[in-house]
Amino acid sequence: MSKIKRFTLINILIFLGYLLLSWIPSLFFPGISPFWPPDAFAVFSVLIWREYPLPGIFSGLYFASLLFFNGGINFSFFVAFIDTFSLLISLLIVKRLRFDFRDVFKDVKNFLIFAIFLGIIKPLISSLCVSFIFLTYGRIVYSDLLNFIENWFISEFATIISITPFLYLLWIKRRNLVNVFKSKKDIVEFFVLIILTITLWYLCFILPNLDDGMRIGLLFVVILPTVWSVFSLDFLITYFLISLVFLLMFYATIFGFGPYYLLMKGNPIFDVEVFSSAMSFAVLLFSVLKNQIEKGQAFNSAMIEHTLAGIVVLKNRVILSVNKRFLNMLGYKNINDLIGKSSKILYFDNEHFERTGKLYEDLATKKTAQLRDVKLLKADGGYIICDISGGVINEEENLMDSVTVWTFFDVTERYQMQRAKEHEYVNKLKKLSIINTLRANVNKIILSTESEKDLFQSVCDLTLYYTKMLFSYIACPNPNGEIIFYAKSGNTDFLNQIDFSVNLDENRGKNLMSYVWNTKKPVYIQSYEEFDVSKNIKEKLLALGVRSGAGLPIYFHEKLYAIFILASDEPNYFDSELKEALEDLVRDISNGLERIELLQTERNLMIIQEALLENTLAGVVMTKEENIINVNSRALSIFGYHSAVDLMGKSMNILFSSEVEYEKIKKFYSDTKDNKKVFINNIKMITQNKKEIYCDIGFCLVKIKDEELAIWTLIDVTDRFNLEIKLHDQARIDPLTNLLNRRALMEDLQYFVARAKRNKSVFAVCMIDLDDFKVVNDTFGHSMGDKLLKEFANRLRLNLRSSDLVARIGGDEFIVLIDGLNNEEYLNQLKSAFNRIHLAVEEDYELIPGKSVRIEMSLGASIYPIDSTKPEELIRKADIAMYQIKQQKNNRVNWWQIGVK
Repeated sequence: MSKIKRFTLINILIFLGYLLLSWIPSLFFPGISPFWPPDAFAVFSVLIWREYPLPGIFSGLYFASLLFFNGGINFSFFVAFIDTFSLLISLLIVKRLRFDFRDVFKDVKNFLIFAIFLGIIKPLISSLCVSFIFLTYGRIVYSDLLNFIENWFISEFATIISITPFLYLLWIKRRNLVNVFKSKKDIVEFFVLIILTITLWYLCFILPNLDDGMRIGLLFVVILPTVWSVFSLDFLITYFLISLVFLLMFYATIFGFGPYYLLMKGNPIFDVEVFSSAMSFAVLLFSVLKNQIEKGQAFNSAMIEHTLAGIVVLKNRVILSVNKRFLNMLGYKNINDLIGKSSKILYFDNEHFERTGKLYEDLATKKTAQLRDVKLLKADGGYIICDISGGVINEEENLMDSVTVWTFFDVTERYQMQRAKEHEYVNKLKKLSIINTLRANVNKIILSTESEKDLFQSVCDLTLYYTKMLFSYIACPNPNGEIIFYAKSGNTDFLNQIDFSVNLDENRGKNLMSYVWNTKKPVYIQSYEEFDVSKNIKEKLLALGVRSGAGLPIYFHEKLYAIFILASDEPNYFDSELKEALEDLVRDISNGLERIELLQTERNLMIIQEALLENTLAGVVMTKEENIINVNSRALSIFGYHSAVDLMGKSMNILFSSEVEYEKIKKFYSDTKDNKKVFINNIKMITQNKKEIYCDIGFCLVKIKDEELAIWTLIDVTDRFNLEIKLHDQARIDPLTNLLNRRALMEDLQYFVARAKRNKSVFAVCMIDLDDFKVVNDTFGHSMGDKLLKEFANRLRLNLRSSDLVARIGGDEFIVLIDGLNNEEYLNQLKSAFNRIHLAVEEDYELIPGKSVRIEMSLGASIYPIDSTKPEELIRKADIAMYQIKQQKNNRVNWWQIGVK
């Protein structure tokens, strides 16, 4: 149904219902108010449909006033509007307060919101506003205004408090198909209630001073709460309330006056309305409270009786109460078997009773206590294991006088599983401990043995000693598939009686070794009776008591090398942890094989190394932390020592001529840290006899057994060094004059420039050329010319300072470098130097006996840094200056010239 259709249908029904409820009172009592009886229906409507029925309520109010109350159009409109408006205001307020429309009488808070805002605020707004309209239209006089407001408010309050809950509860129960009468007893009690109600009705008619309208109104107000109370309240409380009304009415009948004297208002109908409103409010409040209590009790009961835990209530360790679950846990059928008895009967023995007694110490401080794995005694003498937790319900000064509640969780299955796991775990630990001990001893053998055969035999023997296996052996097939046994231990005589191979295609090939060899993986047989093994092999093994076995591949250089076979008299002996440990063991064996190979290789290498060291031309020295730990015979020969003992333990620097030479080597140590090899030539060293020799040295760092060692190789190159020096000198000397040649000059001139630049000093480059030397050669011959050049060179060398440099660069050309000149006095210093140079030609040269010649020379000089800072440029400018002065030899004042002119 669409929302529009539903809205329209609800309002039509509300409109018709409102007219009907207004028409019935007016039919019997003309002139009576048509509003307060249907007010309960109006409030009921908004409880069910919220604001949806407000148009229907307004329409019902308007037409009821117009048709049955003789109100005019305007009067009826304002009255209907005010009453609907007051209902709307109350509805908005309760919605703002998050009123629960789904269950009005769910709890006290919800009921109080209903009573205050729909039962009081709505009638109050309505009575105030309607009274103003009645006053305006002359329906009442001003003197009756307060009385009218009071009567309207009480009438509307009474009908809302009395009738609305009845309608609401009836709607909820009918909608939810709730059966009001749950038993025959409920039906009987209901009819007793009807009889009491009829009696009350009768009393209303026989009371004095009441007309018929008042009596029927009184009955209408009083009877309805008693009827609807059946739907929400216990019958006993209903009896009490009705009996109270009955006694009041009976009292009024006997003594001849009405209950209105209780309120001193003088209006019986008003007094009874107030009384019935109070009674209805009380019934509702008790109903809500009882409903909450019953829900709480039902919830607690459901929690207690349907929990998986047993619950026991104690005081002074005496049982006050237990739930059904606890009775079932211990096998008791009757709760009285436990109530009032000491809690000691619950425990298997005194130890567990005392353990729980210590929990009271925790209760005193923490208000809660827990204990695991407590053994309880069952009714049949058995026991269960429980986890216990306890708490205090009402605490007394003496904790033992307090009521305590204890929960018992049956954990017997968990406890048994845990114990079984612990037992299994202990067995696993024992196995692992045995295998680990075996591994430790096998590894000791690996470290000490140098023979493969000894290793395999020790592994088999140790396996039987520690694991109590029936037998073990290590074997592998030969190229033909036949089995070769490397080692055996235990009862292995049967192996000689069995013909088996690793060929799975043959019947004799169905054996543990064959499966391992072909799969190249570990194979575990947990039961030989069920495993597919050749019949004759299975019979032999079962006769020996073998129930399970293991075959483990032994690898050598990642290739299957041999197979390790184990046999146990226990089925399912090889669990996952033991498998892992055994596989670690065979990996250790594989490592042992590699170690044995390394030892053999190392031994062979040592033999080769020793042969190489003793037959090499190089000396070899091994040092640790710069101290000599080994030398070969060639090193002893190079340094003149007779025995290695003379050098062992001494510092390496004993072989070097000075600390400076040794430091040359040490500064290269960082290179060797990066796995580099260092080679250094022509290092000056010293022999035992203090003779200096020269060696080429190479060294590197190596690690041997985590120790860092330095390996030195030394080659005696003294003869080569001396030859190199000689050749080097020859390459720098002019063979005729023994002066420096042009090459040496250029090298040293570079040094002069660098030094002068660093010291900011001055030096001169002087180019000398002998005048008319060609005439000497032509006259006396070249041999005499060479003799003159030699003599001239000697004179120059003698007349110059040791710091000055003289070189012959070719023919009769010489260069002199004059150093140490002052920046300001260099000209005077040069003139003095030139005078010394000129001494070389001031005396005649006797070329042949009795025949002498005199020669002159020309000199051109360039000054560093005045003329140039470059060596080649200095020589070029000195050459130009010399040429310029030589051109003027016939008419010159000086034989020398400084700088180019």
